[in-house]
Amino acid sequence: MIRVLIESPFKATDPITAIKYRQYLSKAIMHSLGKNEAPFASHGFYTYYLDDEVDEERRKGICAGFAWGEVAQLVAVYADYGISRGMKAGVAKWKVYDIPIEERLIGKL
Repeated sequence: MIRVLIESPFKATDPITAIKYRQYLSKAIMHSLGKNEAPFASHGFYTYYLDDEVDEERRKGICAGFAWGEVAQLVAVYADYGISRGMKAGVAKWKVYDIPIEERLIGKL
Protein backbone atom coordinates (compact mmCIF):
# COMPACT_ATOMS: atom_id res chain seq x y z
CA MET A 1 0.00 0.00 0.00
CA ILE A 2 1.16 3.50 -0.72
CA ARG A 3 0.54 6.38 1.67
CA VAL A 4 -1.97 8.78 0.12
CA LEU A 5 -2.84 12.19 1.45
CA ILE A 6 -6.44 13.12 0.71
CA GLU A 7 -7.37 16.67 -0.25
CA SER A 8 -11.10 17.39 -0.45
CA PRO A 9 -13.39 20.31 0.34
CA PHE A 10 -14.32 20.42 4.00
CA LYS A 11 -14.96 23.83 5.52
CA ALA A 12 -18.51 24.96 4.82
CA THR A 13 -20.57 28.03 5.56
CA ASP A 14 -23.77 26.12 6.31
CA PRO A 15 -24.61 22.87 8.12
CA ILE A 16 -26.05 21.09 5.06
CA THR A 17 -22.87 21.64 3.03
CA ALA A 18 -20.76 20.60 6.02
CA ILE A 19 -22.59 17.26 6.18
CA LYS A 20 -22.24 16.82 2.41
CA TYR A 21 -18.49 17.49 2.55
CA ARG A 22 -18.03 15.01 5.43
CA GLN A 23 -19.92 12.36 3.49
CA TYR A 24 -17.87 13.14 0.38
CA LEU A 25 -14.67 12.75 2.40
CA SER A 26 -15.88 9.33 3.57
CA LYS A 27 -16.56 8.39 -0.05
CA ALA A 28 -13.07 9.61 -1.04
CA ILE A 29 -11.42 7.58 1.73
CA MET A 30 -13.33 4.46 0.71
CA HIS A 31 -12.37 5.09 -2.93
CA SER A 32 -8.71 5.32 -1.95
CA LEU A 33 -8.92 2.16 0.17
CA GLY A 34 -10.56 0.44 -2.81
CA LYS A 35 -7.44 1.28 -4.82
CA ASN A 36 -5.40 -0.59 -2.15
CA GLU A 37 -3.99 2.69 -0.79
CA ALA A 38 -3.46 3.83 2.81
CA PRO A 39 -5.28 7.20 2.86
CA PHE A 40 -5.00 9.94 5.47
CA ALA A 41 -7.21 13.02 5.57
CA SER A 42 -5.95 15.45 8.19
CA HIS A 43 -8.87 17.82 7.68
CA GLY A 44 -11.31 15.07 8.62
CA PHE A 45 -9.21 13.74 11.48
CA TYR A 46 -7.89 16.82 13.30
CA THR A 47 -11.17 18.74 13.11
CA TYR A 48 -12.66 16.02 15.29
CA TYR A 49 -10.32 17.11 18.10
CA LEU A 50 -9.61 20.74 17.27
CA ASP A 51 -12.07 23.59 16.71
CA ASP A 52 -11.72 24.67 13.08
CA GLU A 53 -13.35 27.99 13.96
CA VAL A 54 -10.54 28.92 16.40
CA ASP A 55 -7.63 30.27 14.36
CA GLU A 56 -4.88 28.87 16.61
CA GLU A 57 -6.46 25.40 16.65
CA ARG A 58 -7.04 25.51 12.87
CA ARG A 59 -3.36 26.40 12.31
CA LYS A 60 -2.27 23.59 14.65
CA GLY A 61 -4.34 21.09 12.63
CA ILE A 62 -2.96 22.40 9.34
CA CYS A 63 0.63 22.11 10.63
CA ALA A 64 -0.01 18.57 11.90
CA GLY A 65 -1.46 17.64 8.52
CA PHE A 66 1.57 19.06 6.74
CA ALA A 67 3.86 16.97 8.99
CA TRP A 68 2.00 13.81 7.92
CA GLY A 69 1.98 14.92 4.30
CA GLU A 70 5.76 14.95 4.19
CA VAL A 71 5.73 11.14 4.26
CA ALA A 72 2.97 10.77 1.67
CA GLN A 73 3.76 9.05 -1.61
CA LEU A 74 0.80 10.56 -3.46
CA VAL A 75 -1.65 13.40 -2.98
CA ALA A 76 -5.17 12.59 -4.19
CA VAL A 77 -7.23 15.71 -4.86
CA TYR A 78 -10.91 14.82 -4.86
CA ALA A 79 -12.37 17.60 -6.95
CA ASP A 80 -16.03 16.85 -7.71
CA TYR A 81 -17.03 19.92 -5.68
CA GLY A 82 -14.18 22.06 -6.96
CA ILE A 83 -10.86 22.90 -5.40
CA SER A 84 -11.15 25.08 -2.31
CA ARG A 85 -8.67 27.68 -1.08
CA GLY A 86 -7.43 25.20 1.54
CA MET A 87 -7.00 22.47 -1.04
CA LYS A 88 -5.04 24.87 -3.29
CA ALA A 89 -2.73 25.69 -0.38
CA GLY A 90 -2.17 21.99 0.25
CA VAL A 91 -1.42 21.27 -3.40
CA ALA A 92 1.06 24.17 -3.51
CA LYS A 93 2.79 22.76 -0.42
CA TRP A 94 3.06 19.25 -1.84
CA LYS A 95 4.45 20.48 -5.15
CA VAL A 96 7.42 21.87 -3.21
CA TYR A 97 8.03 18.38 -1.78
CA ASP A 98 7.81 16.81 -5.24
CA ILE A 99 4.99 14.51 -4.15
CA PRO A 100 2.94 13.34 -7.15
CA ILE A 101 -0.52 14.90 -7.28
CA GLU A 102 -3.48 13.17 -8.84
CA GLU A 103 -6.88 14.78 -9.37
CA ARG A 104 -9.76 12.38 -8.90
CA LEU A 105 -13.45 12.57 -9.70
CA ILE A 106 -15.74 10.05 -8.01
CA GLY A 107 -19.11 11.77 -8.45
CA LYS A 108 -21.06 14.15 -6.28
CA LEU A 109 -23.39 12.82 -3.62
